[in-house]
Amino acid sequence: MAAYEVYLEGQALFSDFSPAGMERKAACCFRAIELDPGFAAPHVGLAGLYLVRGLFFHERPMDTFPAAAAHMERALQLDPEFGMGYALRANLNAANFDWAGAAADFGRAIELSPNLSFAYVLRALWYLRPMGLDAEALADAEHALSLDPLAEPARHAEAGFLFALGHTEKAIARMRTYLEMFPTGLPGRGFNGNVAVDYGYPEEAVLICENGLHVFRENPWLLSGLASAKQMLGETGEAASILARLEEMALSQYVPPSYFARIYASRGDVEKTYEWLYRSVEQRDPMLTQLIRSPLLVNLPAGDRHRALLSRMNLA
Repeated sequence: MAAYEVYLEGQALFSDFSPAGMERKAACCFRAIELDPGFAAPHVGLAGLYLVRGLFFHERPMDTFPAAAAHMERALQLDPEFGMGYALRANLNAANFDWAGAAADFGRAIELSPNLSFAYVLRALWYLRPMGLDAEALADAEHALSLDPLAEPARHAEAGFLFALGHTEKAIARMRTYLEMFPTGLPGRGFNGNVAVDYGYPEEAVLICENGLHVFRENPWLLSGLASAKQMLGETGEAASILARLEEMALSQYVPPSYFARIYASRGDVEKTYEWLYRSVEQRDPMLTQLIRSPLLVNLPAGDRHRALLSRMNLA
């Protein structure tokens, strides 16, 4: 019981991506494992945290994903019917471009836990989105919301897929509600700031990214979206200044190559865009999966290079 209570204390901070919130969630999971080494849930919690660190923060996925995989496998050893464990393993499979593995694990997660809102959100973002199945992804996000109307991931996923499918006014309304509901929600700001860029809404992207940068100062994900939006608005000097900041950052911390690719795509610079995209594939940059179907990228006059890139990602 004590281990469960400590674990729940960490889960209460599920939507808090501030440094203090992340640190507290990890501490609760480690303490719960100390109290009960046979308890699977905190291993899943730690797997999720290591995934988040490699996806959204300043850590190289190749450094954090092995720890995520180890905690996932330990959780599934302890409880082979833990749906959330399969959902997170599916996310990791997708980040490694293993789409068959991702599909199988998402299917197993939903079979075991059909009311697990998060499983549908992860499938929408990390499997259906890279497959180019935005309508199916929106259906998953909406189903996730029907299961848990207050779920932070479902809220931002729905807004993003509404953008992608051209339901602009509804998407903007949903996103602004999200910003009010989740003041420390980084994923929604990162995903939807960049989705707004990808689908041609730079003014909204500026609002979202600048809102996020008030909390997550100098976050590369948000800066990438902001630079791209400024470029699209013709504010080229400011866009160039943000790009220079990201290049300086990359000398001392990990900045995903796909962030640079998006900025160069917003400039219409095909050669530089694909130079960074190829680096993304080599480094198994998981955020490339969120860019690969973007009209910003697809509409560049790149000849057969986009199809070749899809092939490298096992998507062609």
